[in-house]
Amino acid sequence: YYDQALEWARQGRRITSLATHPAQYRVFVRHCLFAPLIQGRIAEAEQACAEIEAAESDPSLLAHAAYARATLNARLYPPERRDYGTAAAMIERALALTDSLPEMETRAVNRAFLVNTMALVRKRQGANDTAMALMCEALDHLKSHAPSRYDIECELLMHNRARLHIAAGRKDLATADLT
Repeated sequence: YYDQALEWARQGRRITSLATHPAQYRVFVRHCLFAPLIQGRIAEAEQACAEIEAAESDPSLLAHAAYARATLNARLYPPERRDYGTAAAMIERALALTDSLPEMETRAVNRAFLVNTMALVRKRQGANDTAMALMCEALDHLKSHAPSRYDIECELLMHNRARLHIAAGRKDLATADLT
């Protein structure tokens, strides 16, 4: 599926542009970035990030590239290559770019997931209390700024918060989040 999505996105990107078909072009660029990232094809994901950073000025696309770099540094690189400081810096960059976009539910969802990612980075750095505060912030932001999408989008965030509760020995709260 991801191989086909990547091929489709590359073809679509060749025949569209941000100026002529902005919504479709953004989808194509995201697929060119996230298809190899999801498959753990690190070199291709790095190349896609570099291409976006060099060729694009659209804040939403640059935010996706920064998020992808954060994911590489926090999760996908081999453990000896992971750099949580760089991951956090890339999330901060993605947040700043996202916050520069017009306010809408999609922006709120993206922001919540970026804060979620920052929480996971902070957990890996051993800052569990900070991670929990960020995870709660992400859920609160999603609920207040994208209420019509909350029930659909909150599953992953609540799952991640439940993992933080388990790490803190709060199985009752983890069960509540998972329920």
